[in-house]
Amino acid sequence: MLWRRALLLSSVRYAPFLHRAAFTRRSASILIVGDGDLSYGRYFVEENGGDDVTVSVLETREKHREVYQMHEGHTNAINSKGGKVMFGVDATALKDSFHPGKTFNHIVWNFPHWPGKTNIKRNRELLGAFFNNSRDFLAEDGEIKVALVEGQGGMGSESMRDWKASWKAAVYAAENDLLLTEIEEFSEASSYEQSSHRGVDRGFHIGKRPERYVFTPSTGYRGGDVAEGARLATFHELHLVGRRCLDEVDELASAVVEDGVNVHVMIVEWLEEIDITVFRIVYEGAKMCVTKEKGDSWSEKLEERAEEKGFDLRPEKKGRGCSHAVPYTMCAARFGLTTT
Repeated sequence: MLWRRALLLSSVRYAPFLHRAAFTRRSASILIVGDGDLSYGRYFVEENGGDDVTVSVLETREKHREVYQMHEGHTNAINSKGGKVMFGVDATALKDSFHPGKTFNHIVWNFPHWPGKTNIKRNRELLGAFFNNSRDFLAEDGEIKVALVEGQGGMGSESMRDWKASWKAAVYAAENDLLLTEIEEFSEASSYEQSSHRGVDRGFHIGKRPERYVFTPSTGYRGGDVAEGARLATFHELHLVGRRCLDEVDELASAVVEDGVNVHVMIVEWLEEIDITVFRIVYEGAKMCVTKEKGDSWSEKLEERAEEKGFDLRPEKKGRGCSHAVPYTMCAARFGLTTT
C-alpha cells in the first residue's frame, strides 16, 4: 500500500555547506574519508585552508597513483594548503589508521558505495560498519556528514516501497547511537569533479539533488528538536479489555519513554463483540534516536504498567513489540498525525 507523501520542503532544513563555518569553529578538526581521486579534499582546502584537515582514501599510495591521473596534482595541492593526505585508510576500520583516543570534530564521507554493482544490502552494511567504527573517533559534540544521491538515504521516501529500496541511513546510524539532526543540500556538487566509480578514474552520476545527512551522538545531545523530516518513529498496538479512555493510555505511554521522544496515542477501534479497545502508540524521536529495539522496550514497559494499573490486556496480542523504524513523516501521513 502506498503511503501518501508527507515530506514537505519545510520538514527538512536545507543549509549551505560551502565554507568552513558550516563545520562550526575555525579550529575544528576534519577527517574526509573515501575521497576517491582526492578532488573534494583539494576543493575543500583551497576554499577553507588545510589546517587540521585530513583527507584519506582506501587505496595505497602506489595504487592511487596508478589509477588516478590527477593523483600528484591533487595530493600536492592539499599538502600545499597545510592539509594531510593519508592512503590505505578503510572508513570502516579507522582503528587501523588512527591511535585510540584520536577524535575529530567532523568526519565526512561523500557518496559512499561498496566496490561492486549496486546492492542495497551491501551498501547498508557498509554504512552500518562506518557508523559503528567512526563513532569512536568522533568528538563528543562532533558530527558525521554523509553525502548521498537523492533517495538513497530514504528520509524523503513517498511509499514503503521507496523506503525499503533505500539505504535507510538514519536507521543504521541510530543503531550506533547517532542521531540524524538535519539534511543539507549538497550545494558544492558542481564545484569539483567527482571521479571515482568503483575504484576506477571515472565520473559518476549523483542526480539533480544530492543530499548530505548530518549525524551527531544521541547520548548527551543538547540541541533543539531535529527537523521533522529527519526524525524516525516506530509504533505498535495495545489491546485493552473494555472501553478505555485515551487520556489513561496517553499518561501511561508518556511515562515509559525518555526525554526527547514524543508519544502519540490514538484509538484505532472498539471491537464491540469482544469488548476490546484497540490503541495505536507512535514513538517519535524529536531529540533521541528511535530504533525497533528501543520501541520494543517501551512497548513492553507500557504493557507492564497497564497491568500494574489493573488493565486487562488481550492475551493473544501481548508482547508483539514495535514496528521497524521508519521516517516519522510517513507515520504522520499514514495515521493522520499533525506535522509542522
